[in-house]
Amino acid sequence: MNSSLRQSWAQALRSGKYAQGKGTLRSSEWRYCAMGVLYDLICSDRERLQEWGSLLSNDRLSQIGLTSADQGRVAQLNDLGVSFEQIADIIDADADLEIALHMSVNREILRIQSASLSFSYSQKLVAQQQVPVFYFHTAFSSHEREQ
Repeated sequence: MNSSLRQSWAQALRSGKYAQGKGTLRSSEWRYCAMGVLYDLICSDRERLQEWGSLLSNDRLSQIGLTSADQGRVAQLNDLGVSFEQIADIIDADADLEIALHMSVNREILRIQSASLSFSYSQKLVAQQQVPVFYFHTAFSSHEREQ
């Protein structure tokens, strides 16, 4: 992907013009996936009316210099709840977008798994009466504030 398009995409994600959505390039409520923002930037008005779906076609991806794996990683980050601002930071941060996206997806999955395991383990300790209930609620509430 050329640097000018990458920069435009990152700026659009940060612009506040697009409401973030999940599961589709653009929803009927005008909520966009990060890939939908890119699609909006590169397509003519006529194309936008015809091609909205869940993913960009392989032909479209090759025209802009992305792979289907790149698209999948961007969509995965978006659908995991990573903000447009954070996705824009990833797009801006590294000359090798494929590696940056791959590492970011892995990091996000590990963060979610870690939070889930901590919560499950804490529930187990409370159930076994090894930790007072108030400790569990306090610890979980502070974890929520960090998010």
